[in-house]
Amino acid sequence: QNLKWGTYEAKYSIPYLGLGSQFLWKEKLYFLFNFGFSDWVKVKDKDTHLYPTSGTGHNMVSKGSTKGYAYLYNIQGGWRFDKNWLLSLGATFVNLATKGDLTQYHYYYGVLDSYTTPTPHKVISRYWLADLSLRYHF
Repeated sequence: QNLKWGTYEAKYSIPYLGLGSQFLWKEKLYFLFNFGFSDWVKVKDKDTHLYPTSGTGHNMVSKGSTKGYAYLYNIQGGWRFDKNWLLSLGATFVNLATKGDLTQYHYYYGVLDSYTTPTPHKVISRYWLADLSLRYHF
């Protein structure tokens, strides 16, 4: 029916401290490793459920606020196989876990009707990011 049934938004704040190392061999090969840790992670998320065919104008909005920690790992390597050409490969892994509260708000025709008492809420996120690149420097 081409109707919107929901939206989800999340805002992450991840200030972190990290350590990194780099190994370079004859300006042909390099290897990087980075590690980061944060005990100051904050996540605010908002999940909106829309009911466009209900006829009641009802929308339910869940708002969460959580705090926790994150680990960040990154490795990358590269090979300069010609004066101007560089081939590189890398991977990043992030592991994030937070806890806090979630409150649900019920709106009818845009007017707040009711809301729940805050309930326990967790946000857990783990993801990999891989990259492969071929670069030409001129």
